[in-house]
Amino acid sequence: MESAKNALGITKYFITLPTSRKLFFYIINSALIGSFFIQIASNKSIELTEIIKIIFVFALPCLASALILKLFRRKIKLNQALFLSLISMLTTLIFTILGLLFLPILKENSNVFVFSGFALSFLFWFLSLSLVFKIKRSAIVFSLLQVIMYLITFNFGIEFINLESTSLLAKALITILFFLFVAEFLIYLISRPLKKNLKLSTSQIIEMFSAQWLYKEQDMEEAFEKKGQVASTFVAVASFKTKSKTIHLIIPYIHFGPFGNLGGSEFSYLIDNILKSPNQTIFVFHGTVTHSMDPVRSSSINQVVQTINKAIKKIEYKKAFFSFSEAKYGDSTCYLFGINDSLIASFSRFPKSTEDIDLGVGWALMERMKQKAPIAIVVDCHNCETEEVEYVQAGSIIAMEMLKAHENCLAKPTLATKIKVGAAQFYPQDIPAVGGAGIRVLCISSENNFLYFIVLIDSNSIELQARDKIVKEIKKEFRNVKFAEVYTTDTHELNVVRGVFNPAGK
Repeated sequence: MESAKNALGITKYFITLPTSRKLFFYIINSALIGSFFIQIASNKSIELTEIIKIIFVFALPCLASALILKLFRRKIKLNQALFLSLISMLTTLIFTILGLLFLPILKENSNVFVFSGFALSFLFWFLSLSLVFKIKRSAIVFSLLQVIMYLITFNFGIEFINLESTSLLAKALITILFFLFVAEFLIYLISRPLKKNLKLSTSQIIEMFSAQWLYKEQDMEEAFEKKGQVASTFVAVASFKTKSKTIHLIIPYIHFGPFGNLGGSEFSYLIDNILKSPNQTIFVFHGTVTHSMDPVRSSSINQVVQTINKAIKKIEYKKAFFSFSEAKYGDSTCYLFGINDSLIASFSRFPKSTEDIDLGVGWALMERMKQKAPIAIVVDCHNCETEEVEYVQAGSIIAMEMLKAHENCLAKPTLATKIKVGAAQFYPQDIPAVGGAGIRVLCISSENNFLYFIVLIDSNSIELQARDKIVKEIKKEFRNVKFAEVYTTDTHELNVVRGVFNPAGK
C-alpha cells in the first residue's frame, strides 16, 4: 500500500492548463522579460527598438507554430498548442541567454547553447505530439517546423547568430538527432521492466494514459484486463416505498476507480442514470472496498445493474420499524440503523481522514451483525479528506477501533418506532468536484419526532470544513435533529486533471 500512497501523492502536482487568452499573455510577457535579460547579457543599453525586435524573434515563431498545429490537427485544443509553444519558447530563450553569457569566453562556440535549446525544444514537441497527443506520422514535421521558424527569426534578430557563417541549420539538426537518440535510449531502458511484466512499453503506457486524460479513450482497460484477476463480490440493496416514490439504497461492494471513465470510476453515476425514474430516487453508497476491487472494464456496469435489479425484485415491503444507535471508540464512529430485521452500519473517522476500508474488514463486521439480524449491510461514509492516505486493512489499529465501536453500538439498547421517510435529489451543473450522480438527501422522521438526515454527495470525499458546515446548517434549519451526516460515493469520475484529491467543498 506504500507504493499506492506515493502514486496518489504525485497526482496533486497535476495542473489544469490556463485558457488560451492567458497563455497568449504569458507568451508576450515572457518574450518581453526575456528581451531585458538578453540585452543585459549582451552588455547593451536597454532600447525600445531592440526590445520590440527580440519580442518579435521569440513570440512570432511561438504563436505561429501553435496556430499551425491547431489548424492542421483539430483534435488538439488551442490552449494545449499554445502551452507546447510556450514551453519550447522558454527553453530556447533560456539557452540563448546562456549562449550570450558565455560568448566572451567561447566566442562562436557559444552557439552550442543555442543548438541545445533548439534540440530540447524539438524533443519536447516531438515526444509530446507522438506520445501524449498520439500524432505519429507528422510529429517530426511540426517539431522541425517550429525550430526552422526560430532559425529564421534568429538570423535577423540575434546578432551573435549568423546563418551563413555558422551553418546553423546543419548544426541544429545534428544536435537534435543526438538528443533524440539519447531520449529513445533512455525510454528503451525504462521500458524493459514494464515490457517484461506488463507486456507494454513505457511509450504505450504514456499513450494510453494521455488518450484517457485528453480524449476519454479507454484503451488502458486492455492493459488492466491483462493484469486483472477474477473476483467474486456482492451488492446490497435496501428500499423504502412511500405513497409517491420508491427510495433505493444501493451498496455495490466494488470500488469506483481507478480514474476518469476507466473501469468502475463512473459507476455511481451510471447506476443512478440507468435506474432513475420519476418515481424512484437512487442512493449509491460507497461499500467497504479498496482499489483492489476496481472493475477492469466500464462495460462491467451491465453485470452490476443486472444484479441490482435481481435484488430489487426479491424485496418484500413491510411496515417499517426503525431504531438508531451511535458509538465511538478511538477515532472511529459507528452509526447503526435498524429497520425491521435488517441492520445498516456506517463508519466515519471525521475529523481525521476517512479512506477506503478493505472488503475483509467489512465482511467481518457484517458477519458479527448477522448474529442479531439476518440481513446486514456496511457502508463507508468516506466523509473527510485531509490528503492523508491510510487504507483500513484487517488487523490495523483503525480496523480494531471500528470493530470495537461497532461492538459498542450493537450492545446499546434501542427502541423501534414507526417512521416516515422522504428523499430529494439535485443534479448541479456548476459545483466543482461533484460528479454526475449529484447530491441527494434522505430524511427519516421517527414516531417520537426525531429527525435523521443522510446527505449523499457524488464526490471523491469531502473537505473537513465543508462537511462540518453542511451538518451545522441542517441542525440550524430543523429542530429535533438526532442524526445528520454527510456521505460520499468516492467516485473517481473526476480524478483526471488533478489526480485523486478532488473532494467536494474545495
